[in-house]
Amino acid sequence: MQDKAKDVEAVYKAYDDLCGEEFNRIPDAFKSAWNEKGGLAYYVSQRPLLFAGGVSDVPDFLKDNIRPNVTFLDDVVVLGGAKQELIDALAGAKRSLETTPVVGGLLKRFVVSSIPERGKTKRRVIGGWDPRPIIGKDGRPTSMGPHHVGLAVDINPSSNPHLQGASALTIDAVLDHLAGKGKFPHPHRLSKPFIDYALIDREPDQAAAHAIEMWNNLMLISEAFKAFLKECLAKTKAKQPLDADVKPLFDRCVKTFGGQKKLELLAVQGVFDLNLALIVALVTNGLRYGGEFAESKDQHHFQIRNWPFKPPKCLEQWQKKKAASTP
Repeated sequence: MQDKAKDVEAVYKAYDDLCGEEFNRIPDAFKSAWNEKGGLAYYVSQRPLLFAGGVSDVPDFLKDNIRPNVTFLDDVVVLGGAKQELIDALAGAKRSLETTPVVGGLLKRFVVSSIPERGKTKRRVIGGWDPRPIIGKDGRPTSMGPHHVGLAVDINPSSNPHLQGASALTIDAVLDHLAGKGKFPHPHRLSKPFIDYALIDREPDQAAAHAIEMWNNLMLISEAFKAFLKECLAKTKAKQPLDADVKPLFDRCVKTFGGQKKLELLAVQGVFDLNLALIVALVTNGLRYGGEFAESKDQHHFQIRNWPFKPPKCLEQWQKKKAASTP
């Protein structure tokens, strides 16, 4: 038993040594992103996900595949950089905006202005490469994410949050209440898909129409939720009682979204404000939009459509062997 314990300890030590050696080789352009999340300890926790996703040597992958200095629409910084497939898609979206008949240059400037300036530098920034995994419903990382390998961007996440779990279900409950009152005559809910995304893959010439429909659905939901919050907040400010069927729903919103102050902000900005032309340009140039994920709406997220990476053969063989041995 002691020999087995020593063997296990040796394996863990070898793994830690490997991670330490790799972490030291990560190019400086990417090291700060790891350090912001916990440095070597975070790298150790993420390494199995990256291997399972097909990345055998992380420092070499980053050096060979991720371009750190990338811009979009000339003036927008892609924080962290991007892989070439994503860079090409962003360049295609830029061309689409610039070549729109009559209003091309004006439209591009309008889209750029919809991305807010950040910090003291006043730079317009969207999120690109980031060592961030996919998180499951239980809040734990499940697999390597497209940001891990530079194949995704996030745009205006503060005003276009990822609505999933409690937040999506709470807004859906508000929509159900409004539908019962005849104030939201639409079937769409955040916890259900609006569009089968395979349609866009099968019918790329219809991508613009599908993108417009997605934008319209999200905008309708955001406006309906804003109206509900404004009415409730106006009554609470005037110290008027909420209707018996509204109060528990409003209390649920307070609990879900972190207090009444947060609801006051949501009542002004809503939960969705992405520019329509931007969504159309990105979707028609090969990106999949997170605002149409099946069980949630990741409204700021765009990723290359052919994601995910194919796992390494050794993992494939192990999975087959495990499946064959399972009774």
